[in-house]
Amino acid sequence: MEAPEAFGEFPPHLFRVFDREDYARALVEKGVVRFGLLRSYRKIENAARQDSSEGDAFLQIPGDVITIELDRDTLQTKREYTKPGYLHFSGEHVNPIYIYCCSYPPSGQMDDCPRQFGAHVVLIRDPRRFAQQITNALHHLDWPRMVIECVAVR
Repeated sequence: MEAPEAFGEFPPHLFRVFDREDYARALVEKGVVRFGLLRSYRKIENAARQDSSEGDAFLQIPGDVITIELDRDTLQTKREYTKPGYLHFSGEHVNPIYIYCCSYPPSGQMDDCPRQFGAHVVLIRDPRRFAQQITNALHHLDWPRMVIECVAVR
């Protein structure tokens, strides 16, 4: 069985920022990647990498909003109307999700990478190929349903 195809929004290149040189060298010289459990970033020791809402989604979707007013005593519909507004949506993952974070600053330049994550930067010249190589490796580890998706977080 062939590995699935990596998918998503791939920028022309990516940067992986490390706080330790040996981690950067392990990626470049040996192809070592370490995935982190998404939820672990909620309480990670490194404050620069910490995100207390990691894995949760909070969206405000503009559009027509239907409002239904109910009678307080009978709970029968008193009136219903539509007006422009926002649909408020929230959600969270219940299954464990593993992530591998890279950077692509708006300028696309290494000098604009988030240095709070570390001083050692690796350039990934072909993000789609990189993602496919990881997907292939996972497939050969007998995880046939694992596939890498590239998602831009803005």
